[in-house]
Amino acid sequence: MKSQRKAHIFSFLCLAVFCFLAAGSIEDSSSKTSTSTPTPEEPPINVSAERLFEAYQRNEIAADSVYKGKTLEVTGTVTSINKDIADSPYLMLATSNEFMGVHADLQGNQMSAAATLTPGSVVTVVCQGEGMILGSPMLKDCAFR
Repeated sequence: MKSQRKAHIFSFLCLAVFCFLAAGSIEDSSSKTSTSTPTPEEPPINVSAERLFEAYQRNEIAADSVYKGKTLEVTGTVTSINKDIADSPYLMLATSNEFMGVHADLQGNQMSAAATLTPGSVVTVVCQGEGMILGSPMLKDCAFR
């Protein structure tokens, strides 16, 4: 009875984490509409997936000040090619921690390019930095370079 209760609690926690990650990958279309004048884009910050991960592990606040909300050009080795609960494609990029990677949400038009990848492929993606969730750096609106 006690082990069954623990299994239910563990299952619930896993489901909650999954829903949290899935909700973060769903775009809010109202945030795309802007009436302000576009500002000149800064060139992307070049960073490896490993360096991004290490920066967030060292100090999340400092890493956010450098990467969050910025355009990043991230290079890394693909560990998995996935779709979230909303069928949006994303990649996991390898880090020194085999259980945590860099989560890169791809733009919908990148699905065919993602379909050609295999684990071990080295890719470069241009994305928006989104901070860290549950120990993994998050990237959104990624497109292959």
